[in-house]
Amino acid sequence: MTDIALRVENLSKSYRIGLAEQRATSVGQVVRQVMGRPFRYLNQVLRKPSDAEILWALKDVTFEVPRGEVVAIIGRNGAGKSTLFKILSRITEPTHGYVEIHGRVSSLLEVGTGFNYELTGRENIYLNGTILGMKKREIDRRLDEIIDFAGVEKFIDTPVKRYSSGMNVRLAFAVAAHLEPEVLILDEVLAVGDTGFQKKCISKIKTFTSRKERTILIVSHTMSTVAELATRCIYLNQGQLIANGSPYEVIEQYLQQQQTNTLEENVTHALREWLIPGQSLRWQFTHVRIISTEPHVIAFQPLEIEVEYISYELFEEMRISLGIANFLGTRLISFRTDEGGKTFQTRAGERGKIRFLLEPSYLSSGRYVLQLGAGNDHNAENPLDYLNHALEFHVVPTPSDAWGLQRMGLGVRLPFTWTIEPLNYT
Repeated sequence: MTDIALRVENLSKSYRIGLAEQRATSVGQVVRQVMGRPFRYLNQVLRKPSDAEILWALKDVTFEVPRGEVVAIIGRNGAGKSTLFKILSRITEPTHGYVEIHGRVSSLLEVGTGFNYELTGRENIYLNGTILGMKKREIDRRLDEIIDFAGVEKFIDTPVKRYSSGMNVRLAFAVAAHLEPEVLILDEVLAVGDTGFQKKCISKIKTFTSRKERTILIVSHTMSTVAELATRCIYLNQGQLIANGSPYEVIEQYLQQQQTNTLEENVTHALREWLIPGQSLRWQFTHVRIISTEPHVIAFQPLEIEVEYISYELFEEMRISLGIANFLGTRLISFRTDEGGKTFQTRAGERGKIRFLLEPSYLSSGRYVLQLGAGNDHNAENPLDYLNHALEFHVVPTPSDAWGLQRMGLGVRLPFTWTIEPLNYT
C-alpha cells in the first residue's frame, strides 16, 4: 500500500463570470432570446470568453499528503480553499490537472453535508455509512459511539430538519469521524458549535494524529487551532499555492503578508474600529519603537519600548495599556500605567513620550506583536486610541542557547534545583 494518501498535480479550476444574469433559466426564455435576438444570443453562448470573464479559483496547485497527516489549508476568503475541497470530494470537476486519493473519503463542507433532512438522525447515520461503502454490521458496531459523541440521544429518531444548526454539526462530525474513512475533509467545522463540542472535536483529531489512523484536511481561520492540530500547513492565495511546510513557518508567512507594520495604516484601522460614529479624533499614538543597542532583541534580556503621542484635548487621569502577543494573536504580557493607582494628565496640543522597561522581558525567541491602547476614566468603554498591531519585532535566542529553539511564547525562567542519579547497567 502506498504511503501517499492524496496527490494533487497541476490542479486548476476556472469559472466563467459575467454571464449568469443573461443566461436563460427556462425553455420559454431560451425561445424568446433565440427568436428575438438570435445573433446576440449565439454570440454570448458560443464565443470564447475573454480573459476578464475567466476567474481561476485554482491555478496549477500541486502537493502530496502522506498517510496519517493532518494538513491545514489556510488563506483569505476567496483563496480557493473551498473549491479545492469540492474537487477532492468529487462535488465538482477540475478544469485541468488531476487528483489521486487512496481510500474512502468523508467530507464535511458545511452544516449537515450529505444529510437527507427528511430522514431521522439514525437513518442518516446508516445512509452516510452506506455511501462510504460500509456494511450494516460495521455501522451497527459504531452506532452507539456516534450517538454518544454527538450528544443527540434524545433526538436521534427525530428528522434532522428539526435539528438546530449546532445539533446538525455535532451529528455530522460524529458520523464523519467515526465511520472509518481513510481521508477526512473538514471545512470550517471547528468554528461552528459550542465550546465544549469544539474541544471534543479537537481531542478526537489529536487521537487520529497520534495513532496516524486518518489523513485529515482542515480549513480554519483560527490560527491557534491550526498550530495546535496540523502537522503540515498549505497556504493558498488567489488560487495559487504560496507555501507548503511546517505549521509555524507557513502561518507566520501568511500573517506577515496579511498584516501591515505601518503605524499610520494601523491608526486608520483603529479609528474605523473604535471611534463612535461621528466622533472626531481626540488622542493619537504617533510613533512607537524599541530602544536597543543591539540589532535584535535578545531572549530574556531587558526590553525598552518608547511610545509617542499627541493629545488634542485636555484629559485627566489618562492611562496607557501595552500588550505583547505572539504571532498567532495570543496576548502573553499586559501592562497598564495606572496599575499602581498612578495616572497622568495631557493638555490640548501636547506631544509626549512614554517609556516602558521590561526587565527582564521573559520572552523566548520568536516573532511578537506590540498592542497599544489609550483611555481615561471618563471613556472606559471606548478607548481614545487602540492599535492591535502597532509594531512587529523579532526576539533571537541567547548566545547560551545552543539549540536556538523557536519556542514562540512566554519563557519564564524560574529558580529550580536538580539532581542526577547514575544508573548501573549490566
